[in-house]
Amino acid sequence: MRVLLVVQDPAVLADLAAARSALGPNPFGTAEVIHRAGLADALVELGESANAPPDLVVLDLGSAGHRSATAVEDALVQVRALAVTGVAVLVLVDATESSAALPGDGDDNLTAAVLDHGAHEVVVKGLGYPELVGHAAVAAIHRRGLDRHRRELGADGVARDREDVVLTRLAADLRGPLDTLATGLDRFAVVAAAALDDAARADLDGLVGQVYALTRMVDDSLALDRLDSGAQAPRARFFDLHYAVVSAFATVRGLAGHKQVALINEVPTGTRVCADPMLFGQVLRTALANAVTLSYAGGEVRVYHPDERPHTLTVEDHGVGLPEPDQRAVTDHIGRGPSSGDDAGDIGYGLGLAARIMAMLGGSLEVDSRLGGGTRLHIGLPIMTPRVVVIDDDTLSRSVLSMYLRAVGAEATVIAGGREALETMQVTTPPDLVIADVFMPDMDGFTLLEEMRRDPRLAGVPVIIVTGDERVGTRERAIGLGAADFIVKPLAVQDFLPRVRRIIG
Repeated sequence: MRVLLVVQDPAVLADLAAARSALGPNPFGTAEVIHRAGLADALVELGESANAPPDLVVLDLGSAGHRSATAVEDALVQVRALAVTGVAVLVLVDATESSAALPGDGDDNLTAAVLDHGAHEVVVKGLGYPELVGHAAVAAIHRRGLDRHRRELGADGVARDREDVVLTRLAADLRGPLDTLATGLDRFAVVAAAALDDAARADLDGLVGQVYALTRMVDDSLALDRLDSGAQAPRARFFDLHYAVVSAFATVRGLAGHKQVALINEVPTGTRVCADPMLFGQVLRTALANAVTLSYAGGEVRVYHPDERPHTLTVEDHGVGLPEPDQRAVTDHIGRGPSSGDDAGDIGYGLGLAARIMAMLGGSLEVDSRLGGGTRLHIGLPIMTPRVVVIDDDTLSRSVLSMYLRAVGAEATVIAGGREALETMQVTTPPDLVIADVFMPDMDGFTLLEEMRRDPRLAGVPVIIVTGDERVGTRERAIGLGAADFIVKPLAVQDFLPRVRRIIG
């Protein structure tokens, strides 16, 4: 790799040199570096090396504080002048002005404007920024490659296919370094927090937030690739929403701790949801991570069922709010690219993917947000009643089982024999659970279980065997044939219902 540094500040040059030494095998760390102090000299260098241009230009916009409209325009002209040469462009922006509104009537900021003017990546010069430059350099070169594909192919479908491949490879490559960086930052925060002043602690919190955001984007990119390739198809099952929220809290507790944001779970235990647990978990983690990111320090994030929308899960914060473009990204089920340094800049991508996943699951994701007034993400849950087939030749047993199932909100279909049950299930939508006796005259429970496992449509349906035969051999045979559970008659409701809830929520 050949890199052209367009940097005037000696301190920034020293930072980048130290980072390159520490990066090891990273392409930026081993690159051949050319240094030019100004834009004019850089353009001359690019012109002279037109046959073998550098792979990347790193442009430092300096530390101008709050720029005038003219100064902002000059900075953007520099970015555009480098971008039109066709090389990958990575821009360094000072932390004090990365997210500040630009002069004028618009609500854009310098980071977003730099990206709009052709930069492929932006790194905010906050605490620890030099190490991020190495990974952003690789990302910038990949993005430049995607731009070339679009221009050369001129067919959006083909370009999209190639873009997905490149982004997936890039995401996989970045996952390891991001994990290492996040772990190091967490350790540093624990050790050094007491020694940092308020400004340094704010810098550290900002850097931690950026790393968490980048990690989420990598995970989202990989998930999107799995969905598009068909490698991950939804597999719905019932589960308890309260504990799903508890699990999701664990994934954002580190970021919430840095910002001293309280996580409040108001979803009652026993709240049943039917969805793919892994995909729904990703939606929930994304919603929570965005809520924590948007929250002010010392705030809170609540998860609850609104009274007026009982089949909706709401994730609420009282933070900075979402800009309109990010809200549209959710509505359109698309994702915007990341905008480093802006609290809400990398939100649209993850939430756009989350909205797409919820649509696949038969639900929805809606945004209710106001700048400066917080955000409520409404996750619409698919309304489903568990369907259970009860198979027993004893009338009293069928009545007792169906009564217990109705008590937990399930819909029970009772059938007297195994053969009739098998023929019914083969021509109807497979149930969510089968509860079957063992000893029945036309087809016993073991034969029924074997036949279900041979049928691709029924093979994944969980089966609970219920019998008066408590011999160890009977239990072992049932489990060996693939039964999800084994219950001995007479039934004790305090034993039966928890086993059923484990499957249907």
